[in-house]
Amino acid sequence: MTNYYKYLPMKSIRRSKLALKKRQTRQYLFALLLLLALIFMCLYEFYFTIMERAKNGEAEANILERIVCQVFMLSVCPNKEDGSSTQLRNKIEQLNKEQKIRNFSDQELKEQSTVVVIQVHRQIEYLKELISSLSDVPDADSMFLIFSHDYYSEDINQLVHSIDFAPVLQVFFPFSSQLYPNEFPGNSPDDCPWNLEVAEARSRECEGAQTPDQNGHFRQAEVSQSKHHWWWMYNMVFEKVHILKQYNGPVLFLEEGQFVAPDTVHMLRLMTELAAVQCPECNSFHLHNPHGSQLYKVETNKVEIAPWDGVGFAFGRGLWQALRACANVFCTLDDANWSASFLYAAQECFFQRLTTLVIRVSRVLELCESKSGACDLQMAVHEAKTQLSSVKPYMFPENVMLESTNYHQPHVRRGWGGWSDSRDIQLCLNLTVWPTSTVLAK
Repeated sequence: MTNYYKYLPMKSIRRSKLALKKRQTRQYLFALLLLLALIFMCLYEFYFTIMERAKNGEAEANILERIVCQVFMLSVCPNKEDGSSTQLRNKIEQLNKEQKIRNFSDQELKEQSTVVVIQVHRQIEYLKELISSLSDVPDADSMFLIFSHDYYSEDINQLVHSIDFAPVLQVFFPFSSQLYPNEFPGNSPDDCPWNLEVAEARSRECEGAQTPDQNGHFRQAEVSQSKHHWWWMYNMVFEKVHILKQYNGPVLFLEEGQFVAPDTVHMLRLMTELAAVQCPECNSFHLHNPHGSQLYKVETNKVEIAPWDGVGFAFGRGLWQALRACANVFCTLDDANWSASFLYAAQECFFQRLTTLVIRVSRVLELCESKSGACDLQMAVHEAKTQLSSVKPYMFPENVMLESTNYHQPHVRRGWGGWSDSRDIQLCLNLTVWPTSTVLAK
């Protein structure tokens, strides 16, 4: 190969080499500056993310472990929800076995305790408002709070762990889509798409092709999960929570997105006391009335026999045993709506008629009927607090009065669809008998 430099004067050779070194130096400096900029950006995000999580009360060890992985995107790190789905399943199984109760030193519940079960999904801001309203209940330490989660989140856990006004137990639905992201009960790659034509589904031989619902649609895991979670939660609370084995009082069921008045627990106690004397057939107690009155001054202590509604309701072990005996009806109805399935089972199977005692003036409010972007949560909270503040003089009546008693529950149609896959039906039935380890056995 010809040596280019031998034809150049020595001075030109030196200039050429110097220019080359300068170009290389500039490139190295540019690369170094770029690297320093990237490091600065990572440290900047690292610092402010730590500060934000520290404000929320997250433990230092959790912050460092999760933020380092998040900022530097290390492939060896667990995901932000604490590990792979298999690891998370094992963790949740252990937590459900331990049943660790916070803020609780007694061996059993007090006689005057009221059990409140809150179903939790992923809406942490809604949950914060519900917890805040519960903290305003006088004698809040007489409540026993059970949070039933279908999504594991450290942020939500930290929020629940911050509760210091009442005993708290967390349980976790062990068959969520989060825990089974690529297989049943989650969405499996072999599942028939929800809106696929039935003929096409059978031609493809996808999973569930032979069992479309009454509307010609196929399974959606996120829809099925709701009914599974409610049914599991009932079974868990009445059959598996150790501390409740001897508890025979009412259990109040709430959900994120709801807001309670300060006298909610007081009113529930009055209603159950009234029922024991004047309405022994009453077996479900409702602190929310979708068609109720706003006349607190004259109707604050009025109750009536009225339609069953799936918001702010309570019932005891007797009604649960009747519902559990009707598991086959509940689990086979082609309706993914748990409350419609509840009503249908009561209508078709209960040995005792479902008789609902409903408060005239709601004590459990719905902040947003739809959790869509159209809902202004802060405005809804402000309106709820303003309303409850304005009627404060009429809260905590000394007794309740039974008004109308001639209401009969309407006939429920046989399902609205969304629940026809044999796997969902079998899982629901299996949840009734347990044990957990065999629920998903093939």
